[in-house]
Amino acid sequence: MIVTALINEMENNTGAAKQAAVNALGRIQLKTATEPLMKQLKLWLTIPLLAADIVRALGDIGDNRAVDILVIMLEKHGSEAVRSQAATALGKIRGDKRLAAL
Repeated sequence: MIVTALINEMENNTGAAKQAAVNALGRIQLKTATEPLMKQLKLWLTIPLLAADIVRALGDIGDNRAVDILVIMLEKHGSEAVRSQAATALGKIRGDKRLAAL
């Protein structure tokens, strides 16, 4: 399955390959990518460009499981780009949990 291959690329690469895999996972929008993306976000918090891409991908997927980590990114991340992407991502997610967080 393509999602499994992209998750492997994201987890086992750095730089442009990792970023391309993250962006592709967001475009595919399958919720099976949510947990691996959240794990990668925790590992790569200090790289704002990559963290912003992961946050954007989580918003594109729209899984409620990502709300808590997106709220943390919105409230506490040092990068304006990451905070902006977190706000946009939260706006894309439907449901009561997202509304309560906002």
